[in-house]
Parts: sequence; C-alpha cells; structure tokens
Amino acid sequence: MRDLINIIIVILAVVCTPRKSVLAQSADRSAEAEVLFRQAKQLMAAGQIAEACAAFDSSQNAEPALTTLINLADCREKKGDLATAWGLFTQAKRQARVAVDKINRKLEDVAAKHADALENRLSTLTLIIDSANIPDGLIVSRNERQVDAGSWNRALPIDGGTHRIVARAPGYQEWSDTIQIEQEQAKTRLKIPRLRPIANTPAGIMPALRSDTRPQGPLRDERSQASTRMRTAALISGGVGVASLAAGVYFALRARTISNDVAMMYDAELDNSGKAANRNMFVSYGVGSLSVTAGAIMYYLYTRKHSGVTPALSLGRRGLSVGWVY
Repeated sequence: MRDLINIIIVILAVVCTPRKSVLAQSADRSAEAEVLFRQAKQLMAAGQIAEACAAFDSSQNAEPALTTLINLADCREKKGDLATAWGLFTQAKRQARVAVDKINRKLEDVAAKHADALENRLSTLTLIIDSANIPDGLIVSRNERQVDAGSWNRALPIDGGTHRIVARAPGYQEWSDTIQIEQEQAKTRLKIPRLRPIANTPAGIMPALRSDTRPQGPLRDERSQASTRMRTAALISGGVGVASLAAGVYFALRARTISNDVAMMYDAELDNSGKAANRNMFVSYGVGSLSVTAGAIMYYLYTRKHSGVTPALSLGRRGLSVGWVY
C-alpha cells in the first residue's frame, strides 16, 4: 500500500507542477503592474487625469488588484466618467465584501461610500424602441458597441459626453443620431424610429460591429467565476483520474503476483483474492480513464476561453514535463 501512495504522489507532482516559464511570466506581470500603478499615481499628482486612468487600467489588466480597481474608479470619477466610476466602485465593494481581514473591510467601506455618493449624480439614457417597429435582425449600438436587447426601453447609467447611436437591420436603411449627455443627473430619452426598407434591394449583410462586446460589471464577474469553477473541476477530475489509474496499476501488479502464487500452489481463497484484484484493476482503469478524459475536456474548454494559456507536454533530458505555457 505504501508503494501505491508513493506512485500517486509522484504522478500528481508531475501533473500539477507548473513550468518555470509560467512562474517567471507571472512575476513579469506583477512587476509590470506595479510600475504602471506607480506611474499612474505620479500622473494623478501632476493633474494628468486621462493618462493616469489609462495607466491604472493597464495595471489592472496586467494583474488585477482591489487597490488598483479602487484607484481606477477614483480616477474615472475625477475625469468625469461618473457612470463608469460608479460601476467600478460597486465592483470593488463586491470583491472586498468576501474578505475577512481589516484592510479589505476598510476598502469595502471606501468603495461603498463613493458608490453611494455617486449614485444620485448619475445621468441616464433610455433607448425607446417600439416593439411593433422591430424588424428581424435589428442591431442597436452605442459608440460602436452593441446594446443588448434587454437594455432597450430602460433608463441606464451613462457617462456624460457625446454618444453616437446606430440602428441597423438587413434590408433596411441604417439610422443614426448623435446626442450630447450632461455629466450629472441628466435623464435623456431617445426614440429610435421605424427603419426604412431599402427599395428593390434584398436583405444585405449587416455591417460589422466592434468585436469588443464583452459583458461588464456583475455579468462579467459571474462568467469569470464560472470559468474559474470549470478550471477547478477540471483539475480535480484529472487528479482523481490519475489516482484511479495509479490504483489500477497497483491492483494489476497484485493480481499478477497472486496469479503466480496460484499457479504454484492452488488455493481457493487466494484465487478469489486474485479475481477481486482483477475486478478492482478494471474498475480503477475505467474510472481513471473517464475522469482524465472529462478533466482534459473541461480544461481544454477553459483554455479556449483564455487564448493566452495552453497546456504543454514535453520530453527532455530530465524526463516528462507537464504544465502550462502562456
């Protein structure tokens, strides 16, 4: 049994140990995030708000951190993007809420106070679309980003400034309008009219929208959490599979040993033990194969959503190496 445990430990160590390149690149990202954060603070102190916000945003993308998120929200508030700032403070409040240490509790209070103070100052935009005037394939976009149909006819927060609204559908003339939103407490309603058909022209191909239509705010957090759960389930399934395969190897060796003993001196009880070992071997192989396959499929689906991460398997001077390459 001790040999079986040693085999399982060795196999799990090989499978679960990340490659050095992953650790090195993670350190690089941390260093990049720290430098960008310091530069952003310097830009803020110098009054270069737009440049500071861009640096905070890059730092957060390099290595997400709650303090960076709150600084980014504060920067966007100073820049006048109140709706964006409110969304970021709200996101930071949710992230800090799950922590138990005093520092994160203080950060939660900071984020909550800013979010509450901003909420009554927000401007909103309502895109009014009559359900009787919706042609097949209608796409509405704001500043080249698609507006989900669930957001139509709802007053939603929006940053102040100039915004271009476009409506298009196959076989219809494109409609657009440019509106100016006040920075604070504006309640703007824009009615999108019935689109006019293109005379004697079959439905054409819709112009492409900006590809960056990733969900923001709570929906983005939920999908990120679902993706993390998929990765965890994949690793657990793979670990169970490896352990089961190792157990199969153990029972195979045991069955072979018993078989040799029975051949030398038949014993009914010993023969039954050999058959039981054979059955356990097949069960372990079956469970292990299914678990490894399920884990591999889930991890493949996870890596497809994170194109920068790829499973890697290589054979070098020191043997088999399994890990991930970024």
